[in-house]
Amino acid sequence: MPKVYKARSTLQNIACKWYSEDHDIHDPSVSALVRNRAGALQKNGLLGCEIVKFEVILPHVATLDAVPTFYWPLLYILD
Repeated sequence: MPKVYKARSTLQNIACKWYSEDHDIHDPSVSALVRNRAGALQKNGLLGCEIVKFEVILPHVATLDAVPTFYWPLLYILD
């Protein structure tokens, strides 16, 4: 198994344990964004380990559209 998959699996296992122990609800250092997002997912029937799948991919989703979004204003300015 490639190192990247092992790293993702390790991260998912650690986060799964964290969410399963309800740290997202009871830990005072958790941001309101994480708390509200996890709460919304739990209201819709997702469990701790299922929430982790969303949480792990969020950094990729957040930056995926950054390049095309930056390209179009730059093209408009330089045109």
